[in-house]
Amino acid sequence: MEFNADLHAVELTGSDALISALWKIDRGAIAFNMAMNDLASLAQHGKYSDDIYFHHAEALKRLAKALEKEEKAPPEAEALVKPYRYGKEIHFHQEAASKVSMWETHPSNREREINSKRHYLPVPPVKRPAWELFQSATFFRQAISRNAYHEVLGILLGLGKEPVPAAEIHQLILEEREEVKQEDRYFGFYSDRMIWPGDIHALAREIDQAAAQGTLDPGKFKAEALAWTGEPLQRFMERLNKASKVPESRSETEKSKKELDGLFALLPAGDAAIFRYFYYLSGRDGDGASEKRLELLKRYDFLLSIQEHLKILNPAEFEIHVILQRLQMGRELSSSEAAQVMQVFEKAWDALRKVAMDCDSLVLPKLSNLKEDETVRSFILPEDLIPPFDRNHLAGEWMNRFLRQFQEVLEKLKKLHYKNLGSLLRLQESLDPEFLGRKEKAPLRHPKETTK
Repeated sequence: MEFNADLHAVELTGSDALISALWKIDRGAIAFNMAMNDLASLAQHGKYSDDIYFHHAEALKRLAKALEKEEKAPPEAEALVKPYRYGKEIHFHQEAASKVSMWETHPSNREREINSKRHYLPVPPVKRPAWELFQSATFFRQAISRNAYHEVLGILLGLGKEPVPAAEIHQLILEEREEVKQEDRYFGFYSDRMIWPGDIHALAREIDQAAAQGTLDPGKFKAEALAWTGEPLQRFMERLNKASKVPESRSETEKSKKELDGLFALLPAGDAAIFRYFYYLSGRDGDGASEKRLELLKRYDFLLSIQEHLKILNPAEFEIHVILQRLQMGRELSSSEAAQVMQVFEKAWDALRKVAMDCDSLVLPKLSNLKEDETVRSFILPEDLIPPFDRNHLAGEWMNRFLRQFQEVLEKLKKLHYKNLGSLLRLQESLDPEFLGRKEKAPLRHPKETTK
C-alpha cells in the first residue's frame, strides 16, 4: 500500500518531489525545534513572536551553515548533511535509512527513493513557496503561531502577552545568542562546568598589597594565565574529553576515573590564574577602582553566587529524577518507599525555598533582555512559591505544580550562569584582545600539573 501510494505520487510529481520532501522534513523538524527553543528562551523574558515561520526559516539557514562545517558526518546523518539534488542518483544510502521508531512500520527513506526512481520520471523542481496557495497567509501564520505557543510551550498569548513582529524577536534572539557565545579557541573549557577560582576577594587583596609594596610580578600572572590558552589548553581539553568517554572495561574505568579526577583537580588553579591576570589588567593603569575592575568583580561575584544556588538544586534534581522513574513503573510503593518519596520532595521544596529567598537579595548585572539591578528572584520565580506539601497526602496536582516551578527556577539559573559567563569572557577579552590568539609560546605543562 505504501509503495503503491508512492508510485501514484510519482505519476503526479515526478521521481524527485517526494524524496526531496522527505529530506526537507528531516531538516525541517530539527529547525523547528531550534526555532521553538529560541522562542522559549525569549518567552522567559515576556517577549513573544507573531510568526514562528519567520524563525523557522532563519533556523533552517543556521542549520544549513552548521551542517556545511561537518567535515565527516556519521553514516546515519550523511543524508541529512548532504544537500539533495534532483536526478537518478540515490541520495539516501542504506546506512542513513530512517531509524525513528514511529516509522518502523513504514518503508525507509531509501526504500521509498529506490521505488520512486525505479523508472525515473524527471520533473523540474517547483521553487515557489507553498504560502502562495493561501489567500490570507499572514492571518494563518499568526494564528498557527499562537497555537504553537500554546501547544508546544504551554503559553496562551493575549491578556498581557501580546506578540510583536518576528523581526524584532529575531534581533533579540541574536543578541542573546551572541551574549552566551564562547570562542572556539576556548576548546570547550567553560562548557558544562562551574568556575571555581577560589576566594576572589582574597586574591584581589594579595594583588593590591603587592602593587602597594612594589613587589607585583605581572610576568608571572601572564605566564600562568597563558598556560590555559592556545596549544596547551587544546591538549588539556583533548585529554579531558578522552577521559570523560565511557570506558569499555573495568580496568579502563578505573584508569579513566583517576585521569579525570586528576584533570578536574587542576581546573581551580586555572580559574584562579585567569582571574588574577585579568584583575591585574583591570587596574594596571593605576586606577584600582576602574569601571572594568568593578565590573569584573561584580560579574565574578554574581557567577559564584549563581553557582552556589545550582549546587543546591542540582542534587535535588537528580534525586527527583530517580524518584520519578520509580513512580513511573506503576507498581504500588511500600511504606518505606512512600516515606522516601515524601522525604525527597520535602528536601527539594526546602532547597527551592532557600534559593528563592536568597535570590530576593541578589541583584542582576547588566544582561540582555533583563533589567539591571532588579532581583534575581523577580526573574527566576516571579510568582509565589508553592506551599509545602501535606505529608499525609502527596497529591499529583501538587507534584506537577512543584516540578514546574522547580524546573523553571533551575533552567533560569543556568541561563543566568551562561549569560553572565559570556559577558565576563567578553570583558576579559576586551582587557587583552590578543589573549586567545597570542603568538608567544606558552609552556606545554600547566602549573602544578601532576597527571600524565
